[in-house]
Formats: sequence, structure tokens, C-alpha cells
Amino acid sequence: MTESNTETQPTQSKNKTRHIKLIVGLVISALIFYFIFNRISGHWWEIGQALRTANPTYLILSFVLLLLSFPIPILVWRRIVFDLYDHKIDLKFSYLAITLANISRYIPGKVWFIAIMAWMAKEYGVSKERFVVASILTQFFNLIAASMLGVILVGGGRVDIPIWSLAIILIALIIILQPKFLHRFTVWALRLKHASTEVPTMRFSTVVYALAIQVVALSLTGASMYLMALAFKPDVSLRALPQTIGGFCLSYFLGYISFFTPAGLGVREGSLILLLPVELSETLRATLSIAFRVWATIVEVIHSLIAFILYIRFSKGIK
Repeated sequence: MTESNTETQPTQSKNKTRHIKLIVGLVISALIFYFIFNRISGHWWEIGQALRTANPTYLILSFVLLLLSFPIPILVWRRIVFDLYDHKIDLKFSYLAITLANISRYIPGKVWFIAIMAWMAKEYGVSKERFVVASILTQFFNLIAASMLGVILVGGGRVDIPIWSLAIILIALIIILQPKFLHRFTVWALRLKHASTEVPTMRFSTVVYALAIQVVALSLTGASMYLMALAFKPDVSLRALPQTIGGFCLSYFLGYISFFTPAGLGVREGSLILLLPVELSETLRATLSIAFRVWATIVEVIHSLIAFILYIRFSKGIK
């Protein structure tokens, strides 16, 4: 066996594993959506009525709020890069990093994400691994904030979260948010990506800042879902607002850690049916979960187009 054949075999094996994982994920997503549509079959009149009579003002407010909340995590990414490596990154570049990193969730493998990080690193004359470190930590804080808000706020769905779980969350946060733990976690995550770079210990003030910003971003996104619920059902109570935020955050967390499904497709929608307030009918919860996915996809497309235009302008030297 030649040396070239020996080198290509691991690559072929990785590609095969990646394709199998993608197929399994799509099958799981399809089964979940089948479950959702099976639950709402026979209620098409109710769904059609809700869509036809939807309040356009609430829909517009929901869309605008979601559009504005999407890029908020760039503040976290910039702060982490500055804190760890003393690089002050332009807001436009930060916007590119978060937006294009988000797009990479839909693309098998990490080639696209690494390519964008390499391009940005070249523009700033720094190691791309430093930008990868900031991206890992930004998403980490996002997931911590989502799980925290989800457990604290969800209630009124068909799944009850035990009160003692709050104590467990509090203890876990005390441990996880220690700068030393974050340092070790980042080094471990870099090894998984077959990357290596220095990882300074983060200041605790940056930890608090990052978590607070992610809480704000997720809360606004959940509020956007609540406004969409109001558009479909104007008599939804204000009490449903924190429950909707909590349900969205927990479903987002579950969707993200479902490694087999691309971008949590299906998992997020299925869990929302269980986690959204019970004052919404099951049909309306299912409709809301799918409609909000469409809403979020449109917002992602808009931000992706803006980021792509900025990428072209920067590539051509137009600031």
C-alpha cells in the first residue's frame, strides 16, 4: 500500500462518518416533523384562521425585535478577544465573525468557519486560533445563558421543572463560570478542533459581562416569539412572556446539543410544543414553533446577505 493511499483512507473514513451523521440527523428531524404535523392534522382550519387573522402590528414588532437581537452576541465576541489577547476588533469584522460562524452550523464540517477565521486573522495579522477561542467561548456563554434562563423561567408548559433543579443550576454556574474552569474548557475544546494556541485566563468581569449580554440577547429573542404568539392569539396573558422566553431558551439549548440534527432542526420545534405555555393550544404551539423557525431563517438570511456584502467590500479593500 502506497503512502498516498494510507493518507487518503482516514480522510475517506471521516467523510463517510460525516455523511452518515448528516443522514441520521435529517432522518431524526423528518421523524420529529412528522410527529408535529401528525398532531396538528385535522386542525388545519384553526391554523388557517390563526394565520389569516394574525395581527400585522405584532408580527412586524416580532420580526424587528428578532432582527435587532440577532447580532447582539458580537459584543461578547469583541470583549473576549480584547480581554484575552488585547486586540480591539472593528464592529463590522465582529459582525462578520458571529454571522458567518452562525451560517457554518448548516454546513457539514468546519471548513467554511475556519476559512473565515483565517481570513479575518490575516486582515488583523493575528493567529486565527485566537478568533476560534473567542468563538468557542461566545457560544459557551450562549448555551449557559440559555440553559439557565430555560430552567428558571419555563413553567406552564407540559413539562414541569423541579424547584430543586435551581439549586443544582446555581452550584453548576459557580463552578463553570470560574475563570480557571473556562480556561481548561477552552483548551479541551481546541484539542477537539485539532488546534492549539495560548489561552490566557479571562477576567471575571468579562465572564459576568458575557453572560449578561447573552441573557439579554436570548430574552429579546424569546420576547419576539411572545409577540408572534400575541399576533395569533391577542388574549395571551403577560404571564406567558417569561414562560415563552424560558421555553424558547430551553428548546434552543436542546436543539444545539442534539449533535445529529443540523442546527437543531426538528428538536427545537418538538420541544417547544412541550415547553410553551399551556394557555396556548397544542395546535397553536405547533404552529408557533414552525412559524418562528421560518421567521428566524428569514432573519438569518438577511444578516447573511449583509455579512456577505461586507465580506466582499473588505476583500476588495473597501472599508
